[in-house]
Amino acid sequence: MGRVLPRVLLVVFGLAFAASAGWLLAVTAKGRTAGPAPLARGTELHSREPLTPDAMATDLSIPPFTLTDQDGRTITEAVFHGKITIVDFFFTNCTMVCPVLTQVMLDQTKALQGTPVRFLGISVDPEHDTPAVIKRYGQEHAADFTRWTFARGDRQTIGQIVEGGLHFAVGDDPTNVIRMEGGGTMNNIVHPPWFALVGPKGEVLGIYRATDTDEMQSLTERARAAAAKLGR
Repeated sequence: MGRVLPRVLLVVFGLAFAASAGWLLAVTAKGRTAGPAPLARGTELHSREPLTPDAMATDLSIPPFTLTDQDGRTITEAVFHGKITIVDFFFTNCTMVCPVLTQVMLDQTKALQGTPVRFLGISVDPEHDTPAVIKRYGQEHAADFTRWTFARGDRQTIGQIVEGGLHFAVGDDPTNVIRMEGGGTMNNIVHPPWFALVGPKGEVLGIYRATDTDEMQSLTERARAAAAKLGR
């Protein structure tokens, strides 16, 4: 019984913030599904071959982009080339799911210490998250910037990545108002509490629910195996 309780609590917590965080597997106002397509009965959730995209990821992609990292440098989709990368989305003023996502990503960086796996956090709040702000956020979370990059871009670019490529919802949520440090308020920003595993050609290999401990263990193991298979 003692082993069941933490998982139950995690599920309840996940349900509590799912709507505000952007885990929307229904139809958005734009009239299309925001999230992974349902799998056919009997289909495995994740591929047994670490470098083969999952069935759930076959219609997902990360389109070409231009972003700015925490040091003000321009990065493009070339950041994925020849590497295995775990990607997530956040914003620094988020008081709902982002602290959990960032901690889970930090846990992934620790679990994959000594491997060539890289990590990319993309802000969904260009109005507030300047390079200096996201750098400070990374420092506050003990990020190793040699392995974990924080980036920001304009709303159009973020929309193309999150909605256009990964099929998740992203955008302002005026029903939840956030009080920012130092005064002022802003709307919550809907974004996915999932991590994307990206392959050496920029292809999406799979998406993993960051609030599921089993999924995170599976992600760790697959990222390590994929990097080993690349031999880099």
